[in-house]
Amino acid sequence: AALDKPLSVVLLDIRKAYDRTPRAYIFRKLRARGMSEHAIGVVQALLDSCQVVIRIGNERSDPVDVQVGVPQGDVLSPDMFNVFVDDIAERLIAVGDRYGGCPMYGNVKMPIVMYADDQTLMHWDATALQAMLSEVEEYAVEHQYVYNVTKCVVSHSVANAGWPALILNGQPIPVAQTASLLGVKVTDGLVDHPNQLADRLEKAKRAINGLDMMGAFDNPYLAVARKRLILTAYGRSRAEYGMAIAPHTKAAIKPV
Repeated sequence: AALDKPLSVVLLDIRKAYDRTPRAYIFRKLRARGMSEHAIGVVQALLDSCQVVIRIGNERSDPVDVQVGVPQGDVLSPDMFNVFVDDIAERLIAVGDRYGGCPMYGNVKMPIVMYADDQTLMHWDATALQAMLSEVEEYAVEHQYVYNVTKCVVSHSVANAGWPALILNGQPIPVAQTASLLGVKVTDGLVDHPNQLADRLEKAKRAINGLDMMGAFDNPYLAVARKRLILTAYGRSRAEYGMAIAPHTKAAIKPV
């Protein structure tokens, strides 16, 4: 935080986020951003063309239109969900300002870090964080989604370990010493750099081993330059994820 106060963070889990997204909200917010009706029509056509087939054994149902939600695994779905929820930040800033301000990054107020259905609240004051939870609970009702409280996690800094339980949807949120914030390991409310490096190296090794098992590096038809590109895209990208958020010693990054 800009005020050099220890933060507690709440990592929120939205139940079946993509499956239950009301599409009308997305179209309305795209329109409010100034997107043309033609472009909105293209997005709507893409979503309205989605169908599912139910398979039981060797039997398959007729295709059924999917009338709600955004497709799992589609490259546009995270962006559409971002549009669906991104105005929640303004409401949380207003809440934080009522309780002495918000955490800052540079000159930007940042009470929440989010990407698609991953949302993490942060503050140094228990009352403020509880008020923010009440705000996101109200926002969720307005936008027809629900938080899965049992999968949400609170991570406290050591200084905040004595806080009372934080409540969401009438239930206390579980407290954990370690958590993962958008793929970055957090322990006691702080980025756990050794654990982060170890986790990224393990993921990179698994990716490289998978490529090796498929014969990518033994393929005589692939030039060395192509193999290097494959290694960079699937191995190095995983190893280096999150490393830029803090300096590391040469000894720590030598395995990378």
